[in-house]
Amino acid sequence: MNSTIARADRTSSLYWHFAPTVLALGYPWYLTKFYEATGNHSTAGALFAMALVYAVPASAFVSLLTLARLDVSGRQTVILRRLAHLTFASPPLYVIVGVLLYLMKINGADGKVWLGLWAAVTVGSLLTLSTERSDTALSRPIVNTSRVRVLHGVASVAIIAVYLFPHLGNHAVGVFGTDVHKSVMLGLRHIYRAGWLEPILIALFFFQIVSGLVLLAPKLNLKQDFLGAVQTATGAYLVIFIASHITHRSEI
Repeated sequence: MNSTIARADRTSSLYWHFAPTVLALGYPWYLTKFYEATGNHSTAGALFAMALVYAVPASAFVSLLTLARLDVSGRQTVILRRLAHLTFASPPLYVIVGVLLYLMKINGADGKVWLGLWAAVTVGSLLTLSTERSDTALSRPIVNTSRVRVLHGVASVAIIAVYLFPHLGNHAVGVFGTDVHKSVMLGLRHIYRAGWLEPILIALFFFQIVSGLVLLAPKLNLKQDFLGAVQTATGAYLVIFIASHITHRSEI
């Protein structure tokens, strides 16, 4: 009897981790209010809207950091950690939604689609959590990811050297004027979009996404310290961020 009550109390104490996910439901409207406030020269309104925008990933990070410090003895914690990481990556997720709708020539529906998808994720997670026993044993198969880590690192170095440094450098020269920025951008695009190099770059980005997920998944089943939580949070964010930029080819 006492053990049942203890499990129920533990489960109910985990539900506050849904707060960031519920907050993320309004993410598109926070952005809209920010642009409206800046257009109306309302400093207070713009600051409030921007605070809500940043509150989504910030609150999600607090949640995933708290969950990372718990002993992962059941699936409930793992479910919430996955949800917290997904919520932390709300900004690039919203970009992906917008890009996909643009490619499908569906205009003005970003907010509604986001609300529907995010509500489904929230309700689905709630139902899964409510039906999952807190004392359900979590199987932890031994996964050797050493080779994946090495290849992931090699691909990262290649992307940084060939694409990221020049790309960020292109943005940096923008301080010298838009004409300089544009001329450098057009020059770099001749390299990025060379017939032999562009497929390699895209393949490297896709490999980063897949290998990143392979490396991320086992870590969400383990207790972690602050640096470990930062690593998984940024990893989840980058996986979705890279995917959003691959779908938007004009960024390359």
